[in-house]
Amino acid sequence: MNGNFIMMRYFAMRDDEGKYVGTLDVSQELSRLRSLEGERRLVQWGD
Repeated sequence: MNGNFIMMRYFAMRDDEGKYVGTLDVSQELSRLRSLEGERRLVQWGD
């Protein structure tokens, strides 16, 4: 999509009795995350 990486997810929505009431469609632009390389952690343990 115009050079962007879009992730689309669909979730079934149900009422309190478990009856299907519709679908929630969530889209997210992930190009920046997809371009990351290597590893980076919050905590680096020494050797």
